[in-house]
Amino acid sequence: MALLLVGGFGLFALSALRRWRLLFAGGTRQPARLTDWRVRWTRLLLDGLLQARLRQYTWAGWAHSLIFFGFMLLLARTIILWGRGFEPNFDLWILGRTPLLNCQLGMLYSTLKDCCSGGVLLAVAFFLVQRLCWRPKRLNLSKEGVLILLVIAALMIADVLYDGASLVVANVWKRDCYSVSSAGCLEAAKYAAGVDWPMARIEWRAVPDPLGSLMAIGLQGLGLHTLLGLANFGFWTHSVLVVLFLNLLPYSKHFHILTALPNLLLASTSQAGKLDKIADSAEELLERADLLQSPDQLGKVPFGIARIDDLTWKDRLDLYSCTECGRCSEHCPAHRTGKPLSPKQLTLDLRHALFREAPRLFGIRNHAPGDTNEPGTLQQDSQLIPITLNPETIWSCTACRACEQQCPVNISYVDKIVGMRRDLVLMRGEVPSELQRCFEGMERNGNPWNLARKGRSDWSLGLNVRRIKDVSRVDVLYWVGCAASYDGRAKRVARALISLMHQAQVDFAILGDEETCTGDAARRAGNEYLFLQLAQANVATLNRYYLEKRFERIVTACPHCLTTLKNEYPDFGGSWPILHHSKFLLDLVQSGRLHPDESRLKSIVFHDPCTLARYENDVISPRRLLRNLPHVSLIEPEHSGKFTLCCGAGGSRMWMDEDPKSRMNEARSRELLATGAEGIVTACPFCTTMIGDGVAQIGSNQDVEVLDIAEVLAAAGPN
Repeated sequence: MALLLVGGFGLFALSALRRWRLLFAGGTRQPARLTDWRVRWTRLLLDGLLQARLRQYTWAGWAHSLIFFGFMLLLARTIILWGRGFEPNFDLWILGRTPLLNCQLGMLYSTLKDCCSGGVLLAVAFFLVQRLCWRPKRLNLSKEGVLILLVIAALMIADVLYDGASLVVANVWKRDCYSVSSAGCLEAAKYAAGVDWPMARIEWRAVPDPLGSLMAIGLQGLGLHTLLGLANFGFWTHSVLVVLFLNLLPYSKHFHILTALPNLLLASTSQAGKLDKIADSAEELLERADLLQSPDQLGKVPFGIARIDDLTWKDRLDLYSCTECGRCSEHCPAHRTGKPLSPKQLTLDLRHALFREAPRLFGIRNHAPGDTNEPGTLQQDSQLIPITLNPETIWSCTACRACEQQCPVNISYVDKIVGMRRDLVLMRGEVPSELQRCFEGMERNGNPWNLARKGRSDWSLGLNVRRIKDVSRVDVLYWVGCAASYDGRAKRVARALISLMHQAQVDFAILGDEETCTGDAARRAGNEYLFLQLAQANVATLNRYYLEKRFERIVTACPHCLTTLKNEYPDFGGSWPILHHSKFLLDLVQSGRLHPDESRLKSIVFHDPCTLARYENDVISPRRLLRNLPHVSLIEPEHSGKFTLCCGAGGSRMWMDEDPKSRMNEARSRELLATGAEGIVTACPFCTTMIGDGVAQIGSNQDVEVLDIAEVLAAAGPN
C-alpha cells in the first residue's frame, strides 16, 4: 500500500506540476485583479458544489450530480481503505462503531455511502445508455469517456464486493474459525476487524449497509478462501483504480474534475459580457502602436490574441476546465445554422494548441537553428489564425453569450473571440469588406450606415422633440441610437416611444446631431481604436450636460447602446443612470402615467434580445409590461428568457453577409412562428429588423406582425 500511494501520488504530482507550470509559461498575461470574493464563493457554492447550472438538462444534470456527490461522499471511504492497508480496523477515527457525541456517525455514513454507490451506478448506466444508444448531437462518442464510466462503475462494484465479502468472512470467522487453517484464520481476522457491524446471520438490512448486505446474501455459502480472494480483489481494485484514475486526469478531458471548482471561483465577477479595456484612450493606443517600430519591440504583440502566449493564465485554466459536454455548441446560433463556429471545438483547438506549444513555452528549443521563435515574438508558425483556427470561425460569432450562459464551469468565449478579432483588425488589417464599410461610416459620420451626420435627428421633425442644448433641464435624455436615427423600420419605434412619453407627460429631450454611435459594433468586431474615439466623444458630451444637471437619467430602446453606455463607458470616465425603454415604460404603467387599452393583438410571442436577457439579465420587465395589456395571451417560444436564440445581428454581424441557406434570423423566425401567435414582439431595433426580414424571407402564409414593445403599447392607446 505504501508503494502504491507514494508512487501513485508522486507521479500525479509531477503531471499536475507540469500542468500548473503551463498555466504561467511563456510570460502569460495577467487577468484582471481578483476582487468580490463574496460573489465568487457564492458562485462556487451554487454552480460548483450544488451543480445549479447542470439542472438545465434535467436527467443529465441529476445524473452528473449523483456522480459528483457520490464521489465527494466516497472520498472518505477511499481514505479508509487506504488506511486499512496499514491498520485492518482503521475507520478514520470517527466513522467506526464507537459513537461520536452520542451519534452513530459511522452507521449513518455507512448507510449513505451505500446509497450513494447505488446512485452512482444508476447515473453511470444512464450515461452509458445515452452515449451508446441515443447519443445527443452535442456529445462525441469517445473511448476515453466510456472507459472513465466503466472505471467509475468498477470502483463502486469493487467497494460493494469488499463489503459483502467482508461481512460473510466476519460471520464465518466468528462462527467456526477454529476449523480452518491458521493462515486462513489470520487472514479472516484481518477482514473481520474492519467490519464494524457484524451480522448474526446473513440477511439484508437497510442500515448500515443496504448494498453490502445484499452482496453478502449472494456470496454466502462460498468457501472461506474464495471469500478472502473476493474481499482482496474488491479492496485492491478500489484502492488501485482510484490512484490510476487520479493519474489519468491531467491527460484527459476529465482534468476538469480538479480544475472546474477553481475555475468557477476565479471567473470574472464583472458585468456579464463586459470587455476589458486595453487602453484608456485612442491616443494611448496609437502611442503604444508607435512603440512597435523600435528594434527591441519589433514583432511583439501588444493588442489582442495572436497566439497562445497572449492568453491569460485564467484563459488557460478555462481550457483545462472544458468538460466537452457540448452545451455551448448546442445553443450557439452560429453552430445551429451550420456556421464553422463551435464554441466547444474552439476551446478544444486552443487547448490542443496550448499543449502543442508547451515545449516552446517552457523554453525547450525544438525548432530549427536560427529560428528566433521565443516568447514575446510573433512567428507565422505559431499564429492561432490561420494555423489553429479559421478566420471564418472567429467572424461567425454574434457575441450573444449563449455559450457562456450554458457552460457549467463558467468558461468565457466571447472575450477570447474579440481578442482574436482585435489582432486581425488592429495588427494585421484583415477586416471583412462589409465591416470595413461599417467602420468607415462610424468614423466619418458617426453611424454604421454611413449616412450624413447632420441628418441624424431628421426622423423627429414635426414630433415636438426638443434638443438638450436648447433646454435648461429635463428628467429624461432619450438616447436614440443609430438604428432609430437612420433605419426606416427603427424610426417607427422611436416615434412610438415619443408618443408614449408625450402621453405620460415625460419631460425629455434628445442630443440630436451631438449624438454619435456608441461603438458597440466596432468594439465587438475588434476595432478598439474606433471604439475609443467614439466613446471619448460621447463621454465628453454626456458628462458636460450631466454635470450641468441638464438631465437626470438616460432612456434608450437599444440594448446594445444600453450595455455600452451603462457597463463599458464607466471605464472611460462616464457613468449615468440609464434604463432600457421596456423598464422605463413599465414604470410609467405601474405609476399610472400610462393606461394601455385593449390591444388588437390577442396573442403575442416575445422574442428576448440576447443583449437584454444575457448581458442585462432582464427577462422580467418586458413580460410584465406586456401582461398589462388587457386580454392578451403571452406565449413563450421553445427558447426564451436567458435561453433565447439570437437573431443573428450581434457582434457586428448586422453588417455582414450570411449564407442564404442557413440564416440565423430565419431559424429564429421559424421557431417564433411555430407558436401560432398573431404578433411577434421584441425590444431591440436589430431584433425587430432581423426577425421581420426572417418572417418575410421564409414566405410564411401566416399574417404575423413583428413589432417593438413600444409599438404594441402605443397601439393599445389610453383608455
